[in-house]
Amino acid sequence: MIDERSEQYLKAIGQMEEEGEKATTSSLARSLGVSMPSVTEMIQRLSAKGLVRHQRRGPVRLTKDGQRLASSLIRRHRLWEAFLVRFLGFSWDEVHEEACRLEHATSPGLGERLASFLRDLDTCPHGHAIPVRAGLHRAEPAVPLTKFPAPGAVRVVRIQDETAQFLRRLTRLDISPGRVLQTEGVRSADGSVRVRLDGRSHQVPAKVAEQIMVQPAQAEETAADRAVAVGELRPDQVGIIVDLSGGRSFMARLLALGCSPGAEVKVVHNSGHGPLIVSVRGTRVALGRGEAERLLVKRVDT
Repeated sequence: MIDERSEQYLKAIGQMEEEGEKATTSSLARSLGVSMPSVTEMIQRLSAKGLVRHQRRGPVRLTKDGQRLASSLIRRHRLWEAFLVRFLGFSWDEVHEEACRLEHATSPGLGERLASFLRDLDTCPHGHAIPVRAGLHRAEPAVPLTKFPAPGAVRVVRIQDETAQFLRRLTRLDISPGRVLQTEGVRSADGSVRVRLDGRSHQVPAKVAEQIMVQPAQAEETAADRAVAVGELRPDQVGIIVDLSGGRSFMARLLALGCSPGAEVKVVHNSGHGPLIVSVRGTRVALGRGEAERLLVKRVDT
């Protein structure tokens, strides 16, 4: 058994290795918000336990045993984030700190039951892959939004900064994993990136854009196939729920009625004004116009 502080170091090194980055004493100090001497002391302890390898002035690397432990921690963390968002109505900016606490208190048996319960999910709400039991794997290829200066369509793959304040800022911009953005170029003066989303232009500061990992969007991911608010569907049209947001009570009500990501929803009544009536899992649900705007679906051809 190792203590919680040691687990935090192993997880941080594992996350850097996922991204193909070299974990150094300085990068670990920045990531964990600790002093260099503290990092040096911990690396020596982990090395003595056979969990990391480190040579003077070189990167810190996980051993096979270290990778196994780091993978398990990252796996539990991301599973809890996914569970809290999907089933308990938490927003994506609320779950990181909660998952940090839960990951250390989760037994192997509970972790595997949680994984089985969430078997249809392969990423956390922030777009990071949930490791399988086999260990760490390299993250899906992606680059910061700042690396796409030329106009073009990009898909958001994952978000690097998971702090609540940063994620709330992205929520206001309506940027999240899976969203397709049209880049309009980088402003050379400050490095900010102008993007177009749902017909509106946004200037994304460089410090924000560099935390948004993207890849070129495929043709099938363009605006014609993007998620839309359920209120945009006509009567008898069907959609698959891909996202929902709102207050805690609203989220709890929808989830209790079966309105979770992946569920099929059919519009029963939509006059263009007043309440919207939809059918989900055989139950009719009335939604206010504002609520309907927060339930995103992808159209299904019927």
